[in-house]
Parts: sequence; structure tokens; C-alpha cells
Amino acid sequence: MTGRPLWMVGHLTVDDVVLPDGTTRMGQVGGAPVFAAAGARMAGTEAAVVTALAPDLPPRVTSWLDREGLTAIGCGATRSHISQWVLYERDGTRTFLHHPGSADILEAAPDPRAWTPRPGCGWAHIAPMPVDVQVGWVRTLAAHGMRVTLDPHEDCAATAADRVLALLPLLTAFLPSEQEAASLHGDDDMLDAATRFVAAGARICAIKVGAAGCVVATAAGTWRVPSIAGGCVDPTGAGDAFCGAFTAALAAGADAALAARWGTVAASYTIERFGVPPLRDGAPPDWAVRLERTSSQAVPSTQTFSTAHAGGEK
Repeated sequence: MTGRPLWMVGHLTVDDVVLPDGTTRMGQVGGAPVFAAAGARMAGTEAAVVTALAPDLPPRVTSWLDREGLTAIGCGATRSHISQWVLYERDGTRTFLHHPGSADILEAAPDPRAWTPRPGCGWAHIAPMPVDVQVGWVRTLAAHGMRVTLDPHEDCAATAADRVLALLPLLTAFLPSEQEAASLHGDDDMLDAATRFVAAGARICAIKVGAAGCVVATAAGTWRVPSIAGGCVDPTGAGDAFCGAFTAALAAGADAALAARWGTVAASYTIERFGVPPLRDGAPPDWAVRLERTSSQAVPSTQTFSTAHAGGEK
């Protein structure tokens, strides 16, 4: 793997996943920064997780982290880890239900006040967390000269839109899902939303639109990148893997359209299997082949795009 490490900031979780057909996967190591690290690793870039480490973290989780060679940097304290059901519906929506005794997402969030700057750490991705926590992390990392990408929390996009949007000038890339973008923008025209988020201060915006792929905007233009996934076994973490690979591409000097293609490839691997893709292996053997299958299509500023127009899924 190459380049300086990327720092993926967010919750480490233990997930009991239930898919729409009744398939279950119990006790899965999860959390957005873990899948983001997998995306970066698939793109050939070293990545570590910054999280609040709980004293009751199950031994199987720490063993998995060791086996996969994933460094988890403790940043803040929490009495317990997040243990939760992740319930998927046929339309792609999901519900998170915490088990009794689980920490909540605020308690288990990493604390930016405990962050110790590291030499040479130029890039970080902030995974979905409560907006107060994301604000603290973005301001802290930006103050240290780091480049930051951010995926907002779905609930905060709906209830604290002004605070989320106020962060855009501090971001190198804003990476919401279509649900979050619609809440922040007020309608389902994702091209217009991405363009407006750039106008509001983000250098780059890439909106993940599920099976329809993603839309990307910078001051120079807008693009669509269709999905290349051959099928969906488990959608858990696909958007996070996209964010990790997207951030890795930017750190490697790629432009926004190419970064979206990297993210699309990482997402395609993630949904084709259960759980977190292997981290220790680095880039899959056919990464370059899949990247060649992706495409970025420039879109005229007068065109609109929503999943309703594209026939995509949430």
C-alpha cells in the first residue's frame, strides 16, 4: 500500500444484520469508518480508524482488527460499545435498533478534544455522527491543516441542515447519500443539489444514489458515474467504502470524476459479499479491470437527475 495513512473517524460497532429475505449475519464487525478504511485499502492506500474504544469490546472484534491489520486509535472514552440490529427493507431503507446496554451514538463518538496531531497525516474522512461531533472534528482537523471529507448523518441532515451546510467551506469533499442530500436541498434533483453544495463552499460534492451510481460536482462541471455492481448480497457499508476510496483517490491526486470512479469500484466489491471486505489484502486483483469498466459522463448544467429519472434504488 502506498501514501500517507488516511484517518477514518467514526463509530466502531457490532452489528446483527437482517436482510429483507430473512438472511442474518450476527455479530458483524461494523461501523462506517471500518468500511471506509476497507474502501481506502481496496484502493491501495493505508487507512486507520479513529474511534472511542470501549472496555467491553468483544474479544472477537479486537481479534478481527488484529487479523486484518487495521489500527484502531482510541480517541475519547465510552462505557460500552455500540451493539445493534441493522434491519433492511426491500426498498433499501434500514432501521438501527440498539440492543439493551449498548452505548448511544453520542456517547460512543470519538472526541476531537482527545486528538493528537500526527506528522504527515494530511487527509481524514468524517463518517456519519451527531452534528455536534462532526462540527468539532471538522474544525479541529481543519485547524491542523488537514484536508477533510465528510458524510453527514441522515437524522442531522433532516433536523440540523443549517449546521451541516455551515461546514461546507471547510471541506475538500462533501459526500452525502441521496436521502441526506434531499433533506438538505429540499427536493430530489441530485445534480442541482450537488451544484448548490459546491456553490455553498464545498470544493467537491459527490452524492451517492444507490444502484444509480453517483453524481459529482465541482466548480468546473458536473458528472454522472453509473454503478458497475453485478448484484447485491449485502448493501451494508457500500456508501462508506465509496467514501473511503473517494478520499484515497483525492489524496493520490485524482480529480473528482476519477475519485468517484474509485469509489464506485470499492462500493461494487462491498455489496457483493457479507460484511467488511478483507482489509489485509489491499487492492483486489481485478481492481484495474473494474476501474476500466467505470465511466464518468459530463452532464450539461440544464439537465436534472433524480433516482426517479434514473430508475435507481435508494
